[in-house]
Amino acid sequence: PADHARAVLDRLEGMARDAAVMGTYLVLTAQRLNGSLARVVEPLPSRAVLALATRADHIAAGGEPDGFMPGRPPGRARFGGRELQFARAAAPGSGGGLLVTDDVAPGDWSPDSEFTGVVTRGVRRTVDALATAWNVRVVAVDRLAPGARLGDLLADAGGSPTVLVGDADAWQAQWGLLQALRAQHPLLVDAACATELRTIAGERDLPPYAQPGAGRAWLCTGDSPPRRVVLPLTTA
Repeated sequence: PADHARAVLDRLEGMARDAAVMGTYLVLTAQRLNGSLARVVEPLPSRAVLALATRADHIAAGGEPDGFMPGRPPGRARFGGRELQFARAAAPGSGGGLLVTDDVAPGDWSPDSEFTGVVTRGVRRTVDALATAWNVRVVAVDRLAPGARLGDLLADAGGSPTVLVGDADAWQAQWGLLQALRAQHPLLVDAACATELRTIAGERDLPPYAQPGAGRAWLCTGDSPPRRVVLPLTTA
């Protein structure tokens, strides 16, 4: 998304400008240099230009006009006035093959508080999914009586953990309940609800990126910055 793209480019630009001072090596790869990315690449002292479709693309990427080679094979690059070939080396101790590691997916988050709030735009689907996955009492906020209070809800639940699920309108209609919950208990905001993260959870800073529609959410607890979690929701 645009907000996160700007933040990433700003951080990369700072890394590129500070690399020499910090004694850090920075390697960037790109298919083309647009205005924003060109600003990031500018401070880097060396540039290798691999195969590009046209001479104009080659020159725009920083290559010498006479260094353009139609049909340049994969991995062949123009670097410092010379032709060179990039190759993938075997990882140390891999017996000559490539080192492959399994990506470990984070486990689903589950509630550990007597109350948990959830902000989402798919209320009914979320209620059903969380009730099944967490085996707790899950209540839609728009089904509550006006002016509902946490103490009354806890008494109704007989002390069992309760998850309250609502969209922006439902939570705003129960603003007192939201403020009480926000002060003492976790609030989950669906990753598709970036606007609600500001208006409902009150978070003003850019949160870590979370993919919408993939069971991702931001967990807001107290004054801590939002962190990403995975919810047991089926993707659309």
